[in-house]
Amino acid sequence: MEPTFHSILHLLAWNGYEDEAYLGSQTCKEIWEDDRIYRKMDRPLGNRKSSLIGIHTYNTISSEFSLARIKRMVLLGANPDVSNLSNSFTPLMDLCLEGDHYKMDIFDYILSLDVRVDGVEGMNWCPLSLLATIGTGKRKMEKLLARGANINRLDANDRSVLYITCMMDGYSTPENIHFLCEHGADVHLRDKFGLRAIDVCLDYNYPSWTEALITHGAVLPEGAMDRALREKHKATVELLIRLGVCIDPGAILTAIDDDDDEKVRILIDVGVPIDGYDKPLLFRAVEGHISQNTVNIVRHLCSAGARVNEKWSVEAYSPMTLAYRMVEEPVLHGLVRQYIIRSNTHIIDIINILVDHGAAPPPSVEYDYIYPFSVKPLQFGDLIGVLFRGRHASASASASASASASTKATL
Repeated sequence: MEPTFHSILHLLAWNGYEDEAYLGSQTCKEIWEDDRIYRKMDRPLGNRKSSLIGIHTYNTISSEFSLARIKRMVLLGANPDVSNLSNSFTPLMDLCLEGDHYKMDIFDYILSLDVRVDGVEGMNWCPLSLLATIGTGKRKMEKLLARGANINRLDANDRSVLYITCMMDGYSTPENIHFLCEHGADVHLRDKFGLRAIDVCLDYNYPSWTEALITHGAVLPEGAMDRALREKHKATVELLIRLGVCIDPGAILTAIDDDDDEKVRILIDVGVPIDGYDKPLLFRAVEGHISQNTVNIVRHLCSAGARVNEKWSVEAYSPMTLAYRMVEEPVLHGLVRQYIIRSNTHIIDIINILVDHGAAPPPSVEYDYIYPFSVKPLQFGDLIGVLFRGRHASASASASASASASTKATL
């Protein structure tokens, strides 16, 4: 072969150095015309093991010169539908990796040839699903459909184009869901595990996608709310409430019993009431072992307006008599006893929260007797400080209320 400049570029590409060859060819702005190199155009090249046509559709600088080269190769007998050996993408699929702004002229030319518009059979991706997930390829999708692409094409796991699109939230838009459904996508198709596109949206916490599917006839599965709460998908919970799905009245009780602070927060945020239960939720929260999650639950309840001075009959233990007795008291009183007995640092955190939200500390005579005989009260300086702060706040509030009442009476 005569060692001309253009044939060197051919040899670079032929031996896998296609990037270097492209840079050189773009610089000289010439179309490769060496038919002797084109005789094996379908040979896999480069890291992706693509044909020369595949290389020109995936990685090129100038769309104009790439199109001219591709047309030349097709004229010389190259196969425009050869899958690369890296991910089995055909040149048409490579052109669907980006939207309508990307090499539309090459896309139109390849689509006009005898190529597989549904991609490689059994493969997860196809041209339609690639475009649907990026959200900016409606013109290309319309052209694929006009060319006969199957909008309900299934992959090896029976996942439809719509199903795969719903797996890729963040890359597409709800408008693409509407586009697919308006062009015949079946919202009821199930994969080999029995899941539909709407199940994917619920599992991945994609409420806007779920709503779009429901607009086109998708039906919510049984237990959708329980699933959303179990996975702590707040946005989906809010959507289901707007759609009229009710939350189990006992959901917040279960969340408190499970010490699940995040679920308690979600339930409160979406409007689940914290009053009207057989036992005040604050008392329920501090029963049994107290952890950091318990601290968070009490904080959520207090922020939502829980009545911190509400009284409830509880069984109280006295180290002095070594016996239990029934007393009716606010939750703070029992926590004071618990802290003195157990010295659990989480308890003092809860006491701080309750005092900050207006809980009235008990008079000292009500808890002095429960100090163990071998322990001096001053060892509980942190507790004494919190209670002193609480009493000072209560006294200030009372004085302010009295002054306000006196002023009104004078007027």
